[in-house]
Amino acid sequence: MAAFEQRRFFNSMITALIKQYLDSTVDEKNEESLKPRPVISGAASLVHQFIRDNDVLKEHVLGLLTNSPLPALDDSLGGRRGVVAAISQNKGL
Repeated sequence: MAAFEQRRFFNSMITALIKQYLDSTVDEKNEESLKPRPVISGAASLVHQFIRDNDVLKEHVLGLLTNSPLPALDDSLGGRRGVVAAISQNKGL
């Protein structure tokens, strides 16, 4: 796939993942929302599988975290936690 198609597919995958499995918003910030959860680990694993050997998507993920064009990622603490956990597994980032 071309780089722009990879980024577009990845954005769609992240948005669907957040809407289907992760909290869309956090009403209040408490310690309960920061506890380890299997669904976040699963999301991190999925994202990691996509980006581990793909420099285009690695750079794209870093851009999503710093200046996200995805409202779903901006509004989801669980989604953001999953993406951060995925990139933390990559030694070169």
